Amino acid sequence: NSLIVGNDAGNDGGGGLSSTFENCTIVSNTAASDAGIGWASYAKNCVIYYNYAGGESNFRTPGSGIELSCTRPMPTGANNISAAPRFVDAEQGDFRLLGDSPCINAGLNLPGQDQTTDLAGNPRVLDRTVDMGAYEFAMRTDLKLLLQGPYSTNTHSMSSALGQAGRLPMNAVYMLDQRVRMDLPTNVTDWVVLELLRTNDFSAAGARSVFVQQDGRVVNDDGSTGILLDCSRGHYYVGARHRNHVTVMSAQPLAYTNELISYDFTTNWTQYRGGTNACVELEPGVWGMIAGDADGDGKITHVDRKICEEQQGQTGYKAGDFNLDGVVDGND
Repeated sequence: NSLIVGNDAGNDGGGGLSSTFENCTIVSNTAASDAGIGWASYAKNCVIYYNYAGGESNFRTPGSGIELSCTRPMPTGANNISAAPRFVDAEQGDFRLLGDSPCINAGLNLPGQDQTTDLAGNPRVLDRTVDMGAYEFAMRTDLKLLLQGPYSTNTHSMSSALGQAGRLPMNAVYMLDQRVRMDLPTNVTDWVVLELLRTNDFSAAGARSVFVQQDGRVVNDDGSTGILLDCSRGHYYVGARHRNHVTVMSAQPLAYTNELISYDFTTNWTQYRGGTNACVELEPGVWGMIAGDADGDGKITHVDRKICEEQQGQTGYKAGDFNLDGVVDGND
């Protein structure tokens, strides 16, 4: 998981000599000969490219062992590739992989590797198979949504009353992705769960429990932006679930082929699959998820009303508390 870049050797092996490399990106090194890796070196799951010794010189032949790696010319080891690795911006020093890189899912999972992280802190193995190089290709979702219950037209935002009163649980409440926090981010309204849904049968390809902030921005459980949903590259509907609001889906599948995918549910009813039947206008030009689904079955019925009535006067994290103020009362 190392990035070895911009080194120079007077003789052999600008990137390394007599060394073993696993999931390393070895680029832009120079030497008198064998500018990438030199004599008696071994590389697996690596990107060894754009190293120069007069001309491009990425590894020594013979004398170095390379397998499951991206380099040129094509070495004799198993399952190597020679096509360009497709970095995000090599000139600016960004050696992460683009979504169309041939290095994605081209490595071999090593023992224990699925419990580690890459150089950027992402899970080392995403989409089941490790990538070549120091960085795992990670697709993140930047999402915005609003909940009808806690939304105020006076502030044009949602309430954070549950968190302020200490009634927001540290553990996510959704079976799709259960997680526990030792502390909570500031200015959050409640837990929600995001899903990626397959286009053929709407089954879940990935899910993550996250928070929605007062302004509608969806953030990770540590408060950071950009939700990592582990999935294969392809097209998916984005879905959002809340414990007492009606579940929503994006109007169309989104292309999960780039590093960052953005979607805003708040701007128009056309953002929702089902149109105006699937959302509510909170104020002119602002749309959100419909409150009232206390039992979480995807529709609002007399059962939801009964739950709310039975919980009247109760405080805490209750299904009948549709405005999320911590109390079930007539306002709900």
